[in-house]
Amino acid sequence: MQFKINFKSDKDIILPFQYNHILQGSLLSMIHDEKYAEFLHNRGYTHDKRNFKLYTFSRIMGQANVDREKKEFHFGKICALYVASMDNKLIHQVFTDFTDKQSNLRWKNNIITTHSIDILEPPVLLEKDEIIVKTVSPITTYSTLYDIDHTKKIYYYSPYEKEFQQNIAANLKKKYFAFYGTYPKDESFQIVPIKDVKACVLTYKGKLTKGYTGIYAIKGSKEMLNTALCAGLGNRNSIGFGMVLFIRRCENKNDL
Repeated sequence: MQFKINFKSDKDIILPFQYNHILQGSLLSMIHDEKYAEFLHNRGYTHDKRNFKLYTFSRIMGQANVDREKKEFHFGKICALYVASMDNKLIHQVFTDFTDKQSNLRWKNNIITTHSIDILEPPVLLEKDEIIVKTVSPITTYSTLYDIDHTKKIYYYSPYEKEFQQNIAANLKKKYFAFYGTYPKDESFQIVPIKDVKACVLTYKGKLTKGYTGIYAIKGSKEMLNTALCAGLGNRNSIGFGMVLFIRRCENKNDL
């Protein structure tokens, strides 16, 4: 499921360029079931000793002025955040926080109020489908490589390398298994960059991550596409990478 949280503040919302950890913390703070919050934060769902949180979120949506000298975004008094999760319990917790308390959140030096929450209507997918999506947070996928002197390096794949698609497809299958305990019957998946593809580098708690935004065509089974929309594409979804929104179905063969 995907939803949009609309925020407001009495003062202009000012955040540093690297704010993913602030959003992740505020999202988890809306979960008042302590055991579930601890589960999401520390463990998540597992596949072959790997943990998947199975949620993701967007960059902040809203008009922003950029202060390059202070390395800050100035968003004004209203903004929004898209969130997606395979587990409806997360959505229930966020809605409970909103309806019961409408509590304030602290984003660094800003006091934010949840103004409203909109559920996004999911697309009615065919058993095998082709759709166009746009990123609302960059997609990242990578491999860990070692030099001859055993120095570890992270190599981030671009959407124009075959490993980009291979890694994302394999990752989606693992996420599906982690949640449902079985692999999808049809594991086929394809992703093709369409336009506006841009590289960007974000920092999360001092750790650099390279990702790619843009418009993409994705093709696959209903199970794989739903997983992509609800759990995100690629890696590091729970710190704000890989969320995509449905735009439309592919209309011709040139889309894919």
